[in-house]
Amino acid sequence: MNFRQSATIAGRSVGIAAVLGLTCLAPAAAATSAAPPVSSASPRGEIRPACRPPTPPAGARLVGISNTGGVRMWTYTVPTKTPVQVVLYYLKAVPPQGYGIQGWGVGGNTTSSGGGLNAYSRACNYLGVSASATKGHPTNLRVCTGPTAAVLQRCANGRNPSS
Repeated sequence: MNFRQSATIAGRSVGIAAVLGLTCLAPAAAATSAAPPVSSASPRGEIRPACRPPTPPAGARLVGISNTGGVRMWTYTVPTKTPVQVVLYYLKAVPPQGYGIQGWGVGGNTTSSGGGLNAYSRACNYLGVSASATKGHPTNLRVCTGPTAAVLQRCANGRNPSS
């Protein structure tokens, strides 16, 4: 798997060389086009359409959706993209939704790779993306939204986000 990838983020060309244990933090990015939504959740904890995360990358297949205690998790398989490509996709797709990127990273070795990002919006709270794959298998993608960063960490690790 080739981890030498580059992308244009916030008008700058960024090269990424994923090395086991390497984590890159991106500066906070401001929203560039869309006005932030007015509210993130209804009194019943439902996520309003204005606070939905960006659509997944092309080729992603929805595996499941859960909504527990105001924390929403979308699970996908993405057979056409590596975890690095998925993270780069979301780095471009998240800021126009009104979220600022708080941090992101990618890593891997000869048998597996992974990456993720965290973002925050005053109106929509937290958004987390986690992608991972083993060589020769589709990328597993989790996209989570919730009221706290701790909930998103549990979600990214595959644990029940409401516990």
